Amino acid sequence: MLSDCRADISALADIRTRVVWLQDQKDGTDVFARGSHLKFMGWDSRDGNGERNILTEVGAYRRPLITPTGDQIVFSMSQPDRIMVVNWDGTGLKQLAPGLAVEVWQNPDTGEQWVYAARDQRPSDSINDRFARIDRFRLDNPETIESIWNRSLIGIENFQVSADATHAAATFPWPVTGVARLPNQPFLKIGRGCWTSLAPDNSYLMWLFDGQHRNVILHTDGNRQSWRVNITGAPGVDGNEVYHPRWTNHPHFFVTTGPFIHKKGANAIRGGGTGVEIYLGQFSPDMKRVDAWTRITNNDRGDFFPDAWIDGGEKVSIDLSRLSGPDPASPTNPGVPSRIQVHARLLEKSEIPDPASIAPYSRALAVYRYEILTPVGSMAAGSEILVAHWVIQDYAVIADFSRSTGQSYRMALEDMASHPDLESERIIQDMDVWNLPLFIDMTR
Repeated sequence: MLSDCRADISALADIRTRVVWLQDQKDGTDVFARGSHLKFMGWDSRDGNGERNILTEVGAYRRPLITPTGDQIVFSMSQPDRIMVVNWDGTGLKQLAPGLAVEVWQNPDTGEQWVYAARDQRPSDSINDRFARIDRFRLDNPETIESIWNRSLIGIENFQVSADATHAAATFPWPVTGVARLPNQPFLKIGRGCWTSLAPDNSYLMWLFDGQHRNVILHTDGNRQSWRVNITGAPGVDGNEVYHPRWTNHPHFFVTTGPFIHKKGANAIRGGGTGVEIYLGQFSPDMKRVDAWTRITNNDRGDFFPDAWIDGGEKVSIDLSRLSGPDPASPTNPGVPSRIQVHARLLEKSEIPDPASIAPYSRALAVYRYEILTPVGSMAAGSEILVAHWVIQDYAVIADFSRSTGQSYRMALEDMASHPDLESERIIQDMDVWNLPLFIDMTR
């Protein structure tokens, strides 16, 4: 049954928390919610009912979103695409408008709740949908419509707005990530990645999800500072890939899903699995790490697309003064020069994927594990390191790159953390080792 939320995150012990998600009723591989065998699930920390159906019917549901007031859920149905709303207890189901719901926002001055809808879908060369525009309409009056974005094609996982609705994090479209000024102002390109998310206050702090599906890269307003936060530390995830990360309505909490352990193609996301669960994470006050985890679900089904609402979360803001100081994405291997020459033995390799499986990425790095043979800096002989090698360029495997386990190699390496531009690249890492120094091969 359900784990006890109160046991893990003390800050929520006396605060009502609600979570909604989609549950695959077949083999757990409908990770992107494109099928018609999904259940619409919910959990409330106060009602004692554990995991339960919001609606009993199995269907073609798309992303559920808890309204800012916490008493309703906006969601979408596909085939055809239409936006619906239902009360928390499953009553009051009604259709609102065409399109796919991507966000629900409450005007802090009037209390009006607005639904953001993706419309005018365009062809895509990946599983990531592309739309020509985002509109918004009033939840209580769907005929009241405003145009929010039509300057470019846009992705919908995630499209999130700030408390004042002037900023939105999104893909433009995937894999280009950025922050847009609304309505219809130019967007600031941040990098390549997926599952963008924007803090629900007015700090305009955003993240993009990295190519390893293990870290979020946070960026301050204007991209003046950035750092990496690993989000795979939940007991039960244990460093494996995660997916569906999304900020809650409380800026110190987020939800995600995992572990993804069934490799299919270039990563484990498409493999899904019946062991994928919903987790609630709590950021540290300085937003530099995850301080605590709560496992929300415990079942034998694949659980995807979570959204969480925490009572009073809209009253909390990130303390921007805590974000100053050394950038955690700076080199993190003390005692090791920024560029080193190493002689090392290859212990373990990541599989080089078929270039077609990483499209639309045109290049990729693969991480290998080595044993240091000659001391360098603070690393003694026998120390182990991880090295990322370019293995795919221009949609093709690099023909002259070859490594054999047990053989030794001399390499010029740089700390991967000194290359934050690479963190949103497609990085393949098969081995379950995450506490070793990570370098990038600069050998020419």
